[in-house]
Amino acid sequence: MKSYIVVALVAMFCLGMNLALAQPTSQADILLQVTVGETPLALTVNTPMDVAGLTAGVTFNFVPDGAGSYLVPANPGAVAPPTINSAADVTIAGDPNATVLVSFALPSVLYPAVGPGLVHISFNATSAIWGLTGAMTNYFDPRVPTTIVLDPTGTGTSVDLGGIVQIQPNSVADTYTGDAIMTVSYVGN
Repeated sequence: MKSYIVVALVAMFCLGMNLALAQPTSQADILLQVTVGETPLALTVNTPMDVAGLTAGVTFNFVPDGAGSYLVPANPGAVAPPTINSAADVTIAGDPNATVLVSFALPSVLYPAVGPGLVHISFNATSAIWGLTGAMTNYFDPRVPTTIVLDPTGTGTSVDLGGIVQIQPNSVADTYTGDAIMTVSYVGN
């Protein structure tokens, strides 16, 4: 009886193997293709930082107000309040609701057009602001890269830049300039 069971098991095993090998298999390659388009990021410098009437030997903190100007607290030692002609304002346009990374290369010194002297400039957590054009409420430190979300309508998201301007006591009457380089790249949607 044992030999009958062993023969039956061997037969079933062999028969099962033959059935498994006798079944054909087929494969198909399926192409998965997705075309992704993106709107190139466009940066428009609307206005430069343009302030006048600064007093030598005084430090001024130009905090962007989000409406094209600066909040300037009273500065002891200033002959008169500065004249604010325009805040540094850039509009970023791209894919609606896209997240972008904004970073800056910032100057530490502004140089005179003609005469001797230097004006030092520094930045802090209230030196930049971003948001919908005309409704900016998100302050950030421009020394640290930050992510911002572009507006949902495609009309543009604004970034305003200010800074802490320290006029040296020996600075002569002149126009002092420097460049801030802003870099923007997509990081996802």
